[in-house]
Amino acid sequence: MKQTIDDYILNVLKDLNYKKVIVTGATSGIGLALSRILVFKKAYLIMAVRNVLKGNLLKDRLLEEFPKAKIEVVCLDQGDFNSIDKFVNKIAASHPDYDSLVINAGVFNSNKGVLLDNGYPIVSGTNMFGPIYLTTELIKRDTKYKHKIIFQGSLAKNKSRYKTFDNGFMNPFRNHFEQYNLSKLGLYNAFNYFQNNRTDNYSFFWAEPGISGTEIIRRYPLAFKKIAQKIMNTFFAKPLEACLPAASIINNELPSGISVAPGGLFHVRGLPTFIKFNAKIINPEIMEKALKSIYERK
Repeated sequence: MKQTIDDYILNVLKDLNYKKVIVTGATSGIGLALSRILVFKKAYLIMAVRNVLKGNLLKDRLLEEFPKAKIEVVCLDQGDFNSIDKFVNKIAASHPDYDSLVINAGVFNSNKGVLLDNGYPIVSGTNMFGPIYLTTELIKRDTKYKHKIIFQGSLAKNKSRYKTFDNGFMNPFRNHFEQYNLSKLGLYNAFNYFQNNRTDNYSFFWAEPGISGTEIIRRYPLAFKKIAQKIMNTFFAKPLEACLPAASIINNELPSGISVAPGGLFHVRGLPTFIKFNAKIINPEIMEKALKSIYERK
């Protein structure tokens, strides 16, 4: 008998006994679906969100559904280094014993030429440079606790082409699909870098959601969104299914460096399974130049 998503959540995922789990981008899409599973499985959920008001409204909604849940909302804008600094200080002071951090927040922006205040293109700045800085600063903190860092990835990492670092990751005028794909390639290189330079206290994981009908089309015209959402909901994974690879990593003791993705055809959807590391898309220059760029700007 084929196992269903509900069966997997109810019977495979174990109770988390109020382990502290931080989820970035927890107010929509995959992040919100993951948050619901985590509170259902009795995690201590820390919602790291850019919009604190929206985060608190969703916290109240989750508490109505799960009255005994432990939930906290913390401000984090992955595209803002100052916000990242404040977040790292908050976690170090209040939650040094967090078990897992899921770096899930990301943007898919259809407007070319948009830059963040720190000068990075909005897509690579939020999806790649911000997470690299966040992870680096967290690792610098002395800790006696063990932590899982889970990078929420994408099949898009395999579709990236670029000639130079600046052309690939610093150019806000590239096609928006290319910008998104390259940001996920950069994140995959970050996952490899942190895994290769890890200390005993940190474990690093890659979770792919497959193809999901999430917030990725929210900036498009309403008529297009309605059609696209119906197609995506019919053929692709819904957020509750797409978040399961990350949920399974949180729920299990796994060796650092593991990658998990949907187990169906081409890993588009399905229940979680392990996937091979793709060394062909690793270029050490990406992280070398990314780190240099970040700390020159800081």
